[in-house]
Amino acid sequence: MPNDIINAALEPAVKGYWQQQLRKKTTILWTVLGIVGLLYAWGRNSFGWQHDLALPFYLGLWVVSTLYIWIRHQLSKESVRSVARKIEQEHPKLQAALITALDQEPDPASGDYHILQTRVIREALENNLKEPWDHPIHIQVFMTGIVRFASLLVVGFTAFLLTKPAPEKASQGAAITAFKGELKSNPAIRKWSEVELSSSQLVLAIKFPPRSTW
Repeated sequence: MPNDIINAALEPAVKGYWQQQLRKKTTILWTVLGIVGLLYAWGRNSFGWQHDLALPFYLGLWVVSTLYIWIRHQLSKESVRSVARKIEQEHPKLQAALITALDQEPDPASGDYHILQTRVIREALENNLKEPWDHPIHIQVFMTGIVRFASLLVVGFTAFLLTKPAPEKASQGAAITAFKGELKSNPAIRKWSEVELSSSQLVLAIKFPPRSTW
């Protein structure tokens, strides 16, 4: 059973590592989704892909996968011993003193620690006062937060790109609109179109006379 005194001193670091792992997982997820979304957006611009459900599917995938990771992480717990080992790696001066202090248990009969146990625990706590154990993890949490925010911007930019129609369909619509505008503004083209339409109707009338004449 971990030592209660050392366990209480490690609590901020344990919470920091737990938060950092959550941010790391979501950062990786959002980065992958952002890259995949950008590749799809590039394919739309290059090959004219058009899927009406692309944006809802992309946003739904982002929400569902993020909730899945968040729920899974909420159910997980950070081991105090594993955090203590990481702290010893970041603070070489401890030299396994933290793990040793974490393993100290009071005397079952008196409930007190003997002299050597008290010394080991005190040395570990003094090291925490000089070099706070949770200080490096707070820096990691901050840096991970910046990277996660950048990955979120990529996801948002990809969603913005998916709101636009494919270039091919957009160019076809623009061409039709331009032709209609030119047809209205140019009398010669409009007159030629009316002549062509009249000629087509005349040909159809000759080939297929009304039933009354049959």
